[in-house]
Formats: sequence, structure tokens, C-alpha cells
Amino acid sequence: WRYIGYQLHIDEDLLPASFKEAYQLALIIKKRNFKKSPEGEVLTKELLEYYQSAVPANQAYLINAQVRHFLGPEIAGYLGLKPEPLKDTLTDFMSSFMELKNLLSIHPDSFEKMIANHQQIKMNLNRQGSLSKK
Repeated sequence: WRYIGYQLHIDEDLLPASFKEAYQLALIIKKRNFKKSPEGEVLTKELLEYYQSAVPANQAYLINAQVRHFLGPEIAGYLGLKPEPLKDTLTDFMSSFMELKNLLSIHPDSFEKMIANHQQIKMNLNRQGSLSKK
């Protein structure tokens, strides 16, 4: 998300520099903005119905559980997402495995590498654009 913030031209001083800072920022945002509302429940229901119709059935099977997993039980409750123990357990297991895999592959300089790659791509695109104009 730090890279996405960079892409959106958010001042780098405002972007969390570590997982700890990102976690603290998420808590502040959650406390200030997350509340139960009828509109949130309706929008969530309609979004999940759309997902159910738009993706293959074997992928749609766990969509509600995946949303609950990533939102957490408190926020999922705000949105009217009821627990489904079997699907939730399966999703939690699969997601935990993937999160561990991702954590083990993160390197401390990954953000700097993404920025360098981004700048190299921009230079290449600019070079190609100027060559095509000749």
C-alpha cells in the first residue's frame, strides 16, 4: 500500500514506513470512520450479490468468508455479514498460509526496489514515446 500511495502522489512523509506505523494508522482510521449503518449493509449485500453473479461458482463459494476474514469480525458485523463457521475456518486457514508465505518473502528494501523499477519503466515509456514521434 505504501507503493500505491506513492503512485497516487501522496506525500511520502504521510505514508507509513513500517508495518507497525501502518497498523497504528489503520486503528486511527477505524476508530474515526467505521460504524454500523443501514446503507453500509445494503451496499455490502449488493456488492456480494454482484460478485456471486460475476465470478465462477467455485470461486464465489468463499467470497463472503473472504470479505469477513479481511474486514475482521467487528467490521463484518457492522456490514451485516453473518459468520459461516465452516467457510470462515477454511478461509482463515488459506489466508493465514498465504499471509505467512508473503511475510517470508518481504525484503526490507522492497519499497525502494519498487520505486526504482517504477522510475525505470517511466523512463523507458518516455523514451519509446519520443522515438515514435520522430
